[in-house]
Amino acid sequence: TYKWREEMHLRFGLNFEIVDTKGFIRLIEEYTHFHNSKSFSKQVIISYPALRSDRVIEALRNNPLFEISFLIMDEAHSMRYSGTSTSDAGEMLSSVASNIVFLSATPVQNKLEDLFNILSMLDPDSFMDYGYFERSLSPNRFIHILIQKIRNNETLDAIKAYIDINEADLDAGIDLQKVLHDIKS
Repeated sequence: TYKWREEMHLRFGLNFEIVDTKGFIRLIEEYTHFHNSKSFSKQVIISYPALRSDRVIEALRNNPLFEISFLIMDEAHSMRYSGTSTSDAGEMLSSVASNIVFLSATPVQNKLEDLFNILSMLDPDSFMDYGYFERSLSPNRFIHILIQKIRNNETLDAIKAYIDINEADLDAGIDLQKVLHDIKS
């Protein structure tokens, strides 16, 4: 949190206040009273342990007027497990934020569901159904294998055979004959 405050000040000239659980709840309550004031503007940094407090989640639920214009969440991979207090807090904040950036240098995907959970916080309208999400990725696997075969200079007959064997498994409406024609061209 101190590192982020320093970075925001040095790089962008922005002054952020680091708040704990009580401070964030106080901010939510202040916003409820003063959100229409043009002079009310706060830039805060809160740690995940302070954010995932039941009291913070309850304050967010009880103050429907609370809005965030720009939300940055570092270490976003920590929200990958649905149903945890961290992911619940992330969902609550994401639902009231106009603009969101999630940052993580840690590989997210232990399971495909982990990636889905984080993406659904960023864009709940596009990522509301895990089954659909999983099915939408299946053509990509096929395409990546096809590209690998082309890059490995496999024969055109081997590529055609791969397409013929796997075409029935695809339901994404990919015209594989057109893809094959484009490859030959």
